[in-house]
Amino acid sequence: GLAQLQTPVLVYSLIIGLMLTSALWSLIKPDQVWRPGPALLTSAGALLFFISDTLLAWNRFVAPVSGGRTLEHICYHLGQYALVGGVALNLLSMG
Repeated sequence: GLAQLQTPVLVYSLIIGLMLTSALWSLIKPDQVWRPGPALLTSAGALLFFISDTLLAWNRFVAPVSGGRTLEHICYHLGQYALVGGVALNLLSMG
């Protein structure tokens, strides 16, 4: 069954990687696009989300991580809050 998941997991991994890259890119965009504070919060959220997905995949397909599910949920929820908060703050700061 794992062989059937290779292509979907690869595609999903590429998409999540692009999301992280896009968020990190906001740190170096000109000030008229992203303010530094919201860019940092958004990038931190994307990184936490990426970490949560990595933990999920590792726990499921490689080997269990001690406390992995708890850490996965903490990273996921903090990441989502940071992503939404960073985007909202950026939109509000742009007037």
